[in-house]
Amino acid sequence: MTDGVCVCYQNTIPLQTKSKQMINMQKRYNIITFLMTLLLSSSVFAQQVTLGNAIQIAQENSLDAKSAHFSFLASYWTYRSFKAELLPSINLSGGLMNYNRSLVETRNYDDGRLSYVSNNTLSNSLTLSVDQQIAATGGTVSLMSYLHRLDQFTYKETTYNSQPLRVSYTQPLRSFNSLKWQKKTAPLEYEIAQKRYASAMQDIAIRVTTLFFNVLFAQSNYQQSKATLADRETLYAMAQKRLELGTTTKSEVLQMELSVLNARVAEGNNRITLDDAKYNLFSYLRVTDYEASELVPPYNVPDLVVGMDEVLQKAIANSSHTKELRLEMLNAEKLWLKPKQTRVFK
Repeated sequence: MTDGVCVCYQNTIPLQTKSKQMINMQKRYNIITFLMTLLLSSSVFAQQVTLGNAIQIAQENSLDAKSAHFSFLASYWTYRSFKAELLPSINLSGGLMNYNRSLVETRNYDDGRLSYVSNNTLSNSLTLSVDQQIAATGGTVSLMSYLHRLDQFTYKETTYNSQPLRVSYTQPLRSFNSLKWQKKTAPLEYEIAQKRYASAMQDIAIRVTTLFFNVLFAQSNYQQSKATLADRETLYAMAQKRLELGTTTKSEVLQMELSVLNARVAEGNNRITLDDAKYNLFSYLRVTDYEASELVPPYNVPDLVVGMDEVLQKAIANSSHTKELRLEMLNAEKLWLKPKQTRVFK
């Protein structure tokens, strides 16, 4: 029965759609969490709580959910950073206000005489370039524009030197092409992070389902023990009246009194077990005010029949194990090729 309920409340939202929703809500995440906690403490848990409610709250508010959320966000922004490296970069560089006042040595080519001339100049230069890395070769294609201005105050002259357009390609030799390997491993790492996040959400659902049914089991035992105690007290009161009428013996009354004491002990133990089970559930949900809560068991359990082949196919498709093996093979190949490609002399 437990397995059927777990399948019933599985998260069926597509992972890509959920990832986009998570990123869009990142800036408002703390505010929403705070408001949600207030709502849960004041309204939801003052009423009935179903298994679906508990799973949804745990997947949004539990510590495991927050850990999985931020771990996925770290992987997401790492992947976004890699994607940004593949885009062209615009660079602006220059040297401004380079003032030079000095004596410059000059030579007369007719007689070879040396003399010193006063140099009083101000130079400014600016370079704008658009650079694009080529992942296949590890080189860089650059489109540059250059402008230089030289002011010679001694001669009261201003000189401009410009290069409107220049195209260049830089190719390092005997170097390791890390961008090429990142292009292979980064998408795999991001897919693994997505599958791990989905797996973490399902683990939370399984954990909450187990805690939920532990509370229901303890709650059922406690209610049964209360009913048993009430019955034993009623029988004990009837036995006392029968003893007054002389229709029973003192031994039977003492036996009934002992059964009442045992029922009270069982009722107390079941109450402690119920309190512990509730604490385990609601502490996992990170809710403190749960005294007025009442758990509602799922009455409609779907009748699912899943074949072995279907389970195997879904396990292969949704598990991150195969992609982790592929990533390990790529990293091992990269470590093997890196010293070989960076070695200058064989």
